[in-house]
Amino acid sequence: MLLDRAVINAGPLVGLSMAGQLDLLPALFTEFWIPEAVYQEVVVAGLGRPGADALSDSRWIAHVRPSPSADR
Repeated sequence: MLLDRAVINAGPLVGLSMAGQLDLLPALFTEFWIPEAVYQEVVVAGLGRPGADALSDSRWIAHVRPSPSADR
């Protein structure tokens, strides 16, 4: 059963990557978003750490979304 959508933070991305299971995300969710700040934390700031290489693959970039603007 697929869930409609999810917003994924750094913890699950790193954990799934370490387990070699990032492909579970599209298997579980019709649509999932990775906030830009989370992507930067895992891929850019986490260069060389678990998750950085796997998430930097171009197929994941389609799921990266900018963070919404803060309410005034």
